[in-house]
Amino acid sequence: MKNKKRKMIKLKDSLGNMFVYEKIKHKKYKYRLYKQYILQLNFIPKKIVSTKYYQFTLDGVLTIEAGYNWDGASGPTIDTKSVIRASCVHDVLYQMMREKELSLKYKDFADRELQRIMLEDSSTNPWNRFRAWYYYKAVKLFAGYACKPVK
Repeated sequence: MKNKKRKMIKLKDSLGNMFVYEKIKHKKYKYRLYKQYILQLNFIPKKIVSTKYYQFTLDGVLTIEAGYNWDGASGPTIDTKSVIRASCVHDVLYQMMREKELSLKYKDFADRELQRIMLEDSSTNPWNRFRAWYYYKAVKLFAGYACKPVK
């Protein structure tokens, strides 16, 4: 059996931190984080959230561990470099809400983080700036079901 070489994709955030992931073949997910990723969010939780795949501390630092899987941007869209990192962070935050680790009151903060990260990753291209606004509006209006707590 041949050993398949994994193709790691690297993106650099505005602070120079590397976001390293790979495309995977899975019935539910499209991507897997290859290396731990840490970033400062623009809001803080009321309590520390800590699981095997992510931690969110009282100073607003979100750590996503290597091995975290996510499905990229949802809906009629194309995953591009300007949305990959944002979709991962957004999926983690929505997962926290589904798991009742983060209050649903944080939904708009999570949606704004998606927009902020997309803007950060999209350069000054006017189309990408519009796309970040459009994605924010789409998740704000239509993605409420995705963060509803599981019973």
